[in-house]
Amino acid sequence: MSNNLRHSGRAHHSDSDSNNDYIDDEELARRWISYCVGIVMGRFQPDIGDLGQGRFSQPVAAELRSLTDSDGVATLMEGHQDDLAAKVWQALQIALGEQSATEVVETALGYDNPEEMLSSYLERDFFKRHLQQYRKRPVYWLLQSANKAFSVYIFHERATKDTLPLILGSRYVGGMINHLHSRLAEQEEELKTAQGRDKKELAKEEAERAADLQDLQRFEAALRRVLERKNERGETAGWRLEIDDGVILNLAPLAELMPAWKEPEKFWKALQE
Repeated sequence: MSNNLRHSGRAHHSDSDSNNDYIDDEELARRWISYCVGIVMGRFQPDIGDLGQGRFSQPVAAELRSLTDSDGVATLMEGHQDDLAAKVWQALQIALGEQSATEVVETALGYDNPEEMLSSYLERDFFKRHLQQYRKRPVYWLLQSANKAFSVYIFHERATKDTLPLILGSRYVGGMINHLHSRLAEQEEELKTAQGRDKKELAKEEAERAADLQDLQRFEAALRRVLERKNERGETAGWRLEIDDGVILNLAPLAELMPAWKEPEKFWKALQE
């Protein structure tokens, strides 16, 4: 990896608990990706404050800040206005230039379409790495449907009582369910006149979309269960962040929404008991 990236990586990155003087190219590249996730999620504000300020020109810093999601919620859905992978790719290009951004993704994740590689990484390995780095007290929370048809990240410092209803609504889960219903209806019509190989392909796509819809509907039901949960007085308590309770106790009521990590489930069961 080029020397300017190595130098800049140490200067810009504040999202690591490592004190090593030297890190290899793959680790440095993954830190750049993590740093750009922090920009998009609203944890870092280049050229403002101390944490993750970086050393960018004012125009570049302003362009990076423009990618920040104001509500601290970003999904992994290609084409969505809040697609985390697409925004992280944009941030890398703005911060480093297209050639160096490509070098970062290739070094960290392999040679392929950068946005696709980033989306796959953010859906799986990034969160595992994040849990390890923050000793099972993550800054970013990954909520997912059981079969990963839907994934959304929350920056916990920006989470409010309105965060889960936002995810449930038309911008995310509700909108995706409506889209899948519409697409399935269109495919039903297309199948009536399709023949041969085209018909087989359409039938396969229809089955995949139907499975995604079912997965998403189960996630929607789980989300509603959290929002409609009652307290000991029979009142609807829902969920909201209680900062004094710490990360894991705030995550515990969301255990059903986090299939990739079983730790919150343990704490939720203990709380119920």
